[in-house]
Amino acid sequence: MTTTSPGDTPRPRSWRPSGFHPHEIAIVDPVGLFGDDLAVELARAMAPEFHIGVAPRPLPPAGATKQPLHVARFLTTPEQHVLAMPHEHASDAMKLPLLDLDAIFVQDDAMSPLPKIMIVGDGAPPEAAGVFAYVADEGACPILPAGAPFYTRGDMSALAERVEAQLRAQAEARPLYGLVLAGGESRRMGTDKALLSYHGKPQFQHCHDSLTPICDRVYVSIRDKTAAPDEMSGLHQIPDRFLDCGPLGGVLTALSVEPDAAWFVLACDLPFADADTLASLLAHRNPLRFASAFLADDGRPEPLCAVYEPKSRFLLHQELAKGNKSLRDILRRSRCALFAPPDPAALTNVNSKADYEQRMTVLTNDERGNA
Repeated sequence: MTTTSPGDTPRPRSWRPSGFHPHEIAIVDPVGLFGDDLAVELARAMAPEFHIGVAPRPLPPAGATKQPLHVARFLTTPEQHVLAMPHEHASDAMKLPLLDLDAIFVQDDAMSPLPKIMIVGDGAPPEAAGVFAYVADEGACPILPAGAPFYTRGDMSALAERVEAQLRAQAEARPLYGLVLAGGESRRMGTDKALLSYHGKPQFQHCHDSLTPICDRVYVSIRDKTAAPDEMSGLHQIPDRFLDCGPLGGVLTALSVEPDAAWFVLACDLPFADADTLASLLAHRNPLRFASAFLADDGRPEPLCAVYEPKSRFLLHQELAKGNKSLRDILRRSRCALFAPPDPAALTNVNSKADYEQRMTVLTNDERGNA
């Protein structure tokens, strides 16, 4: 098999050049009925589970002078405001307050490439692609396509459910790649942890095989090609671009070379993360957050068995720039989906030779007991 790296085939970027956020929904109000009010009402209806921003006026046309836009962030209590700049003029630091939101409603027109909520009155609305909901005041008589999803303004709960389903479908449509973290120096172990065998094969291969059924493609994160053992030669490899950063370097490298993919990360340090554990993580994954991860016994996130969403790239870049290389600390302080694992023992971290010998003794005894 030829060894390749992600990023070899160009792919259209899902984040629009003029966009604020990777999860945007356009609210189209052709005749100025109640677009601003609907955006606010809908954002409030989705709180507190969802943090939704609202861009209260259309984006300026291409080539126009771009002014800062106020984006309202609606929580359970009074509104907070952050300042947003269009993407091409915004630094990563400017984007981060917006990325902390789950989505943004953008006042836009029928030609927008975004998925749309179309506000309608009497008669037929303008033609538009990507409309997933039509909304009208009580008593209006719109002329809509057969079977079009229609809501009145009083159906805010039902409309909120439809928007939630749309957002999740958008997020889950992105590719999900697997990343086996196998580039550690294994100083405490004294030998390469990726080559240890717990399940009759090298651990990097076991992790790769575990991720293959649930990911679109699986890669192995390595320090560099010269350091990769020969046993990995047939697998897709990603050499670190961010050196001496520990697991953060491997995750950030993967997010950088395939920025439109979500990454299911599994480290060779967790040899007992079984199929049930991985399936539970996927079942609880929230693709609108920065990441989804288990809570370990000590109540802290486990960053070595987690799904990192595309927007987490900007967060990790900023934290690394501040000197923070701890993925666990970043997850703990960020808007992530965190939940208990089905079996806490599956997250046992094996880092030293003593840990390895102890776990092998347990495995041997279990096998004898099952014989």
